[in-house]
Amino acid sequence: MRDTRPPGDLRVESAHRGCPDDDTCWDRRQAKHAKPWLVDQSGPVAVLRGPAQPFTLASTIPVSWTGSDTGSGVASYQVRWTRAPFNGGFAAWRYPAAWQKVTGINVTFSATAPGYTHCFQVRGVDKLGNVGACSTVNCAAAPIDDRSMGASSGWTRSTSSVFYRGTATVTTKAGVYLSRTGAALSRVAIVATRCPTCGSVGMYVNNVAVGTVSLYSAKLQYRAVIALPATLTAAALWW
Repeated sequence: MRDTRPPGDLRVESAHRGCPDDDTCWDRRQAKHAKPWLVDQSGPVAVLRGPAQPFTLASTIPVSWTGSDTGSGVASYQVRWTRAPFNGGFAAWRYPAAWQKVTGINVTFSATAPGYTHCFQVRGVDKLGNVGACSTVNCAAAPIDDRSMGASSGWTRSTSSVFYRGTATVTTKAGVYLSRTGAALSRVAIVATRCPTCGSVGMYVNNVAVGTVSLYSAKLQYRAVIALPATLTAAALWW
């Protein structure tokens, strides 16, 4: 049967109402399932682990750390160091070129000097270049040599490879002393020989007794490092 309606225009209408074109509909469908972006703007967290001991007799100091990053991941670490003599303040931080892009978790410090406290700090850099905060500072002090201390009468100077830096100052008498003026310190330790017949020594800071150290040991022990508790020494310094 013939259509008796007057002729008109043919129109094809999209079945996706509200979408002017296919691209717009695709964008809306994608937006419905899209996830929020995470922007990495924080650097790694570095924790300094070594030097682990406050005093050292070695010519080198191992410096170690751990690190983590919740974003792009750790790319490298930057390590710096400084030191102070027993009678002075700390120098400016030093940044060895070989320590500024360390991909491992340790370096070795090889410039240990007697009578100096050596301090270290580390921070991480992630794969996007974000730099983390500096770690806490860890330090290790190398003792001054006995030859740099003044001795009262009753002491004998001795030399041997078994002693720290090859020398020792020995006594069998009570009431004699070794001293060094001008020290700026927060902890005290001595390097001594311990043995079955060894006695004890008193420790003084600014003429204030901070402790007594026994040198007795059932076995002969050279170059024993004996440190007083930090709280005892610090308290004495404030008296």
